[in-house]
Order: sequence, then structure tokens, then C-alpha cells
Amino acid sequence: MNFKFRLADLSYSNKLKEFYKLTVEENYKEMFDKIWINKEKRNGERYIDKIKKDKFFKIFLILKNEKIIGCLPIKIYKDENKAYLGDFLIEKKYQQKGLGSNLLSKSFNYLKKFKVKKIFLVTFKKQKRAINFYKKHGFIIQTEFYIKGSDDLVIGMSKDLY
Repeated sequence: MNFKFRLADLSYSNKLKEFYKLTVEENYKEMFDKIWINKEKRNGERYIDKIKKDKFFKIFLILKNEKIIGCLPIKIYKDENKAYLGDFLIEKKYQQKGLGSNLLSKSFNYLKKFKVKKIFLVTFKKQKRAINFYKKHGFIIQTEFYIKGSDDLVIGMSKDLY
């Protein structure tokens, strides 16, 4: 299969909206209903807004025939030499094919250019596959907590890049 990996820019706005609408609604709706307060921005608009306003907010894409099949939003905190990984989403039919590992590796290399030393993320404790994926890539569990209004335990993880 022919996959491409690249950084999103504003030319991907419509494709990002389409990707989020399909991927979140079809595969992750229950999970995102619990954590996204502004349901209207669930279509990727919140990320497009961030690309417009923040030069240290990046979205890494996986494309197949120019269609987005995966994305990884990252906020870089340059002054603190750290980054936060957002909602890492890949269409279900393309999961467990090495694409997520490849995209994560490419994002790590990119973050090193900004001298990012530590990466943080959160995921739900019940997302065992996600936790194991991140552990496989060197992340360790730092904390567990509940989001207000939810009974799902959240896991905070981190990784030292160097």
C-alpha cells in the first residue's frame, strides 16, 4: 500500500474535518462524548483553529491516496523543552499495520529539532491497546486521575526523548 506521512497545513482543513467526522463518530464517539465539552468542534475544527493561531501546534498525518487515514496532533512547549501528544487517531482498518509506530517515530525526530526532551500524553485506562502501544515506544505511566464528570480512569504517560 502507498502511504505518505506529512505535516498538516491549512490546505488540509476540509480533509481533517472529514477525517474527524468519520473517524470519531464511527469509532470513538462514546469515548469523545465524555471528554470533549464542545461537541461542535469534534469535527477537527479545534485543531484547524490551533494550526492557524499557534506555530508550535502541529498535526502529523498519514495519507493513503491523499485521503487522511490517521493523525497525531502535537503541541510543542518550546520554552519548556516538552511536547504534548493529542488524540492519536487511525482508522480502525489501518491499525496494527505499523503505521502508528512509523508516524510516532517521525514525530519524535521532528520534535528533536525543537530540542524537545520530554513528551506527555493521556489516555483512558481501559484503552489497553493504546497503553501497550505507548509502552512499546518507551512511554511510562506517571499518574492516574479522573476527569470531572466521568467515572473513567485516565492515565498520564511520559517519555524522555534524550
